Amino acid sequence: RDAFYLGLKSSFDARRYIQSLRVLRDKRCSVIVAGAEQNLFTLSPNEKQLDSLRMDAADTRAGLHRKAYKHKTSLKLDYHMRRVLELMEPHIKIPGKEGRMMTMSEAAVEFDMEAFQYVDDSLVRQMLRTPMPELKAAQDEYHRRFSRRQIAIYVEEVELEAPMNFNKVRAELVAEYNERRCQPEHGQAKELDVSEVILQPVVLGHGMKSEDPAKNILFHNSKQLARYEEQQGSALKIYDCPDVVRHDHGAPLRKRYRVICFFDPELPMGSQYTKEDSFNLLVTVFDGYMQSHKGRLVRMGGTPDQSQKKRRLRLQDSAEESLFVSNE
Repeated sequence: RDAFYLGLKSSFDARRYIQSLRVLRDKRCSVIVAGAEQNLFTLSPNEKQLDSLRMDAADTRAGLHRKAYKHKTSLKLDYHMRRVLELMEPHIKIPGKEGRMMTMSEAAVEFDMEAFQYVDDSLVRQMLRTPMPELKAAQDEYHRRFSRRQIAIYVEEVELEAPMNFNKVRAELVAEYNERRCQPEHGQAKELDVSEVILQPVVLGHGMKSEDPAKNILFHNSKQLARYEEQQGSALKIYDCPDVVRHDHGAPLRKRYRVICFFDPELPMGSQYTKEDSFNLLVTVFDGYMQSHKGRLVRMGGTPDQSQKKRRLRLQDSAEESLFVSNE
């Protein structure tokens, strides 16, 4: 579904995979029913689907994470939206069980169904339009990031050999940056605060960490299954077919660790500083730091300033649809 609506090609033939499924008993999984042990039913695909499942489906999933779910633009917009929700959180109370008033996070963590049913996009949209002084900070943050398009600037993406302590990395990056900005050639670079550098960790895998996705799936051989049915004289007894295959020796799939750096300077800057010089110095510091820790550059560049670019937006609400031109 996601590959279809995102316009991404998928070589996995889901229809053929579903048509190959049979219901078999899995001897590894059992339950006690009426004092007797019984093996559980499971959906068993044809063993011909092994390579398609292991490579095509797993690669499609990994590609969706790389190109959509964990794309740099998705990650930084997600970061900004989380900030809006954090500013909004203390001022929104939702009625839960027994009339208890709860915040959005309390409703989610405690899974109070009476309160959690109200936590959706419509609640956030309503709060963004409500003229409450307590919500002004969240509303200003939302309009700055999403209406005026003043979002974080992409710096670089680096692949790592192993996970890192990114709070420590960010503190060391900012300290080295502020030390180097005192040099004459970096005189127009502003002093950075830790909050102005965003390090977003990204883990790319195939869904089961480093394990083979087909490890716990019960496969069958269609010819052996048909022969067993013929011997039993009934298609209803295939559930106990002994000729099943379980592939536990699949090649391990490598899990990749990446980190994406974003630059989110506080605006407005002083007249003696420029965003370009600050950005270029941060790129130099980040690149040198990651090379010293054996990081491999995946993608570099910077997001151009979109604040003055006009684009046509279509906003659709449950009640009405409006079309207008906005400075984004």
